[in-house]
Amino acid sequence: MIVSFGTYFIIWHSWPSLKDQTLTLYNKPNAYLAYLKDAFPYWIISILGLSLFFMYNDQIGLNPLALFFAFLAAITFPHVLVIFGLHQNFKLS
Repeated sequence: MIVSFGTYFIIWHSWPSLKDQTLTLYNKPNAYLAYLKDAFPYWIISILGLSLFFMYNDQIGLNPLALFFAFLAAITFPHVLVIFGLHQNFKLS
């Protein structure tokens, strides 16, 4: 089931979204390298934060499942707004 979800997420969700984002941000359809370069610092910060959480979770005592759902809600709402704005941008042009 995880493999099925991963396949769906990468092929039918992430890839078209990545194409829309690169086209909107760089006005070029194949600007993936520039996108990766600009996004890299944010990914590193996220990985470091997640690593710190796992290293200190025993001391903090937070429920990982509750934190997972809070994290999921925190990234889903801004994601919906950004993707909605991208689609509005494509409708106008």
